[in-house]
Formats: sequence, C-alpha cells, structure tokens
Amino acid sequence: MALDKIKSDMITDGTIVAADIAAGAIGPNLGSSDEWIRTNSNQINQDITIPSGTNALSVGPINLNVANSITVNGVYTII
Repeated sequence: MALDKIKSDMITDGTIVAADIAAGAIGPNLGSSDEWIRTNSNQINQDITIPSGTNALSVGPINLNVANSITVNGVYTII
C-alpha cells in the first residue's frame, strides 16, 4: 500500500504494519522495518504553533532561529 496517510476506511483487516506506511509518514528516522530510531533536527527555522489539547516533543538541544517563534497553547517538552 505505501501511503503517506491511512484513513480508517482503508484498514480492512484491523492492522497496520510498517509496509503499509511510507517512511516519510512517520517522520525522519534511521533504520528499517521495526528497528528504527526517530530523529529531529536541532534547528527550527519556521514559526510553529502547538494547539491547545496537543502534546509536542523535541529531543534537544534545540536552536530556534531568531526570526521565528514557537507559540505554545498546549504542552511542549524538550528532553
């Protein structure tokens, strides 16, 4: 199937496996199959708003471009 998103009407057998999702759909990562490590950039160069009722996470350190901002209406955690 290899899609960038899966809608509930596409799940016919009740399961989703790694082969059903394109690598980009789960974000940047290293590894393959069920052996992978999620990655994120250490630089943010865009304005980001974390909506109310949403949890967000980065693994730091994180450098925020001086021309950009992060607006936190929900919860943002850097570990």
